[in-house]
Amino acid sequence: MNVITSGAASATVDSLAGDITLRRVHVMNDYRIELACFREGMCNRLRSFGLFSEMIAWKVGFFIPTSDEGSAILSHLLERHRVVDVAGRT
Repeated sequence: MNVITSGAASATVDSLAGDITLRRVHVMNDYRIELACFREGMCNRLRSFGLFSEMIAWKVGFFIPTSDEGSAILSHLLERHRVVDVAGRT
């Protein structure tokens, strides 16, 4: 499963273990893959995995890079938080 390519091109939400989700979002005129519903205590670990963060509307958002390293970062994330559900967005 390549969420980097399929996630960037589809309107799905992937639910991961730990009640977090991956979803495609449109931010700053670009499509990104966002990690949502994470707990505040996870921030340092997510950064250590390689996700980057930005403040959007006064909230921290974490994103998987869409560069070449994004697939490795996603694999590392999925080793810790497996996919438990894939659903279409409404």
